Amino acid sequence: MAQGFRIVMSRGVQQKIETLPQVDRATRRVADRIRDDAYSAAPKDTGAGAASLAVEGDQEPGGVIVYRVSWAKEKFYMAFAELGTVHETPRPFLRPAAEKFRHH
Repeated sequence: MAQGFRIVMSRGVQQKIETLPQVDRATRRVADRIRDDAYSAAPKDTGAGAASLAVEGDQEPGGVIVYRVSWAKEKFYMAFAELGTVHETPRPFLRPAAEKFRHH
């Protein structure tokens, strides 16, 4: 995936998740809601970039569980809308979607 947002849990939290799978499911639901909100706000010239928004979950070294919300690598141009360029004003859609859940 390209640049995106991460939801990170420590190894201690991961061990708790092994006995409390509902925490992992809830975390995944938050990541899915971020993706859905970002999709709603994303620019859709053709819609392909917005449609590529996805959630990926994997375990990194050290046992940290990470959920990433981002667009497909080949849709790199979504970063131009999110961050802006010298010729284009930023039109953030992923950061505001993630920010809504920052204190949940």
